[in-house]
Amino acid sequence: MGLTDTFRGWLWDFLLPDETMDDAQRRRIKEYERYRDYYEGQHKRQLKHKPMQADDNLVENYLGLVVERSISMLLGDGVQFELPDDSTQELITEVMKANRSNIKFYEAAQNAAIYGTGFVKLSPGSVESKDRENVMLTRIIVLDPRWMRIVTPPEDIDIVSAYEMRYNVGDTARREVTENIGGAWEITNYVANRSTKGQWEPTGPSVIWEYEFPPIVHWKNLPQANDCYGQSELSDVIEIQDRINFVSSNILKILRYHAHPKTWGTGTGLGQNASWGADEIVMVNGEGAKLANLEMQTDLGSSREFRNDLKTALFEISRTVDPTGMKDKVGQLTNFGLRVLYNDTIDKNSTKRDLFGEALLETIHRILALEGAASTDPGKIIWSNPLPSDETEQNQIDGFDLDHGLVSQETIATRRGYDWEREQERIQAERETEDNLGAALLRAFNRGQ
Repeated sequence: MGLTDTFRGWLWDFLLPDETMDDAQRRRIKEYERYRDYYEGQHKRQLKHKPMQADDNLVENYLGLVVERSISMLLGDGVQFELPDDSTQELITEVMKANRSNIKFYEAAQNAAIYGTGFVKLSPGSVESKDRENVMLTRIIVLDPRWMRIVTPPEDIDIVSAYEMRYNVGDTARREVTENIGGAWEITNYVANRSTKGQWEPTGPSVIWEYEFPPIVHWKNLPQANDCYGQSELSDVIEIQDRINFVSSNILKILRYHAHPKTWGTGTGLGQNASWGADEIVMVNGEGAKLANLEMQTDLGSSREFRNDLKTALFEISRTVDPTGMKDKVGQLTNFGLRVLYNDTIDKNSTKRDLFGEALLETIHRILALEGAASTDPGKIIWSNPLPSDETEQNQIDGFDLDHGLVSQETIATRRGYDWEREQERIQAERETEDNLGAALLRAFNRGQ
């Protein structure tokens, strides 16, 4: 790239409109990029190295692991919605199937965990039903939080007055503003490029959204008081991750230099340098000649222990359980023991489910309204158990509940993942088969056969 192209690019960046981007948004975008890099394993290099020399920098990406474990505990085997009306239940099931909701919700939760705030957008009539031909349903779009800005009154951060989405396509900047004007939501799209001389210009007339709610839903990953944006999983542990990488990189460098013993010698008959193969005999001449190996005097136990201490601190601060720390005790743990061990992680997960669950129910409510359903009651969410359980112990608990009349057989069957109605049909069919077989045997016996 020539000097003219460089200057032109710098000038264009300078001309891009920034009047809607305040200092807080610039700092947030910069922090978002840092979160993204560390999640993907693009960490700060801890050791300097010269060109054409070995690079001993080692990255152990525990931050990506923290995010993925958090999402897995949040969603478990998936999210199930239980609506009060059969017709709305069938409608939401159809919409979720058309949107491949398990993947969409995972991506939405992933964004929230990395950046602290998640966003989805609803687009009516934009996705085709998987069950009915030529039927278009509401599409769920996962938005990149790096594009988004939330506008609220300073005195009440729970009231959203506008959402702004801004991103670049090539050398063209695009901006969509969804703003509450007099109780109605107005959507306006803008574009800025060289032809507009770097100024925002609307791409067409504003569109009035015909509903009392906006098409965008946002939620916090974890609470952050006095802020409309949530807390990232990574905000408190990036420095510890850097220290882990520093210790691990130094261990690797020490091993590279000292893993193989260096042989040295003194006395007559030895040159300054000597080399030999593993199957060769070394002859040393001279009365004071001597050969020895320069070896490490330690196995780096203290360095490895300090690295493990840092790793433990990272998981504790992020409120994440590391199963490798209890692998010798897994067979001894009961369900109660697991709950005690996972107590802090469970509390964190409950908070995340409260926040994400509220956003999911609001999304279901809005989808029902967009689809013209008679009832927009979103019902409730059925979350899966986030913890592994001892099946033998759970069977004892279920048996106790049944014996004392605390639950029905249908409840136990549902809890264990069986379809109650289908299983009852199968059980009845088996009984009829057994009855027919018994009657046939009795007739055969009466005939003396």
